[in-house]
Amino acid sequence: MAGKDLFTDEEWALVAPVPTLVVMAASIADGKAMPSMREITAGAEVLMEAAKNHPADTLVGELVAGMKDHKPELGDAKPASTEGVVDELAAQIEAGWRTFVAKAPGDDVVALRDLLTATAKAVVERLGTGFMGSGDEKVTPSEQAFVDRLATILAA
Repeated sequence: MAGKDLFTDEEWALVAPVPTLVVMAASIADGKAMPSMREITAGAEVLMEAAKNHPADTLVGELVAGMKDHKPELGDAKPASTEGVVDELAAQIEAGWRTFVAKAPGDDVVALRDLLTATAKAVVERLGTGFMGSGDEKVTPSEQAFVDRLATILAA
């Protein structure tokens, strides 16, 4: 089975944080500087379920299993707004995704695309827009914009 050995260490450093980057970006896409623990948990639940469905010796399984070892960072970027942070995270997602697609087998590309899409949706749909997550509107326009942007990135 294909694994992270398909990638150089530098390439893996771009690919490995992608699932966590998606959770981070989706959780602050609503414009709130402090992401909700319930949103982060929703994303983590999708990823944990993926760990059950993708053995650790598969490429997607290695990505999910190694998430705790690859903490994404903003580096020298100092975004002035949550929108700026989302932009920076989306750029990192895109770089990691392009690297992944360039070397991963097609079935792994499809599996990771589906997983990242489901993760982002779980995060943005977790809370309503009202006080403490109440409210009928589940997804804000800015959250939907991130989900759409992610879809565009993952379509490449």
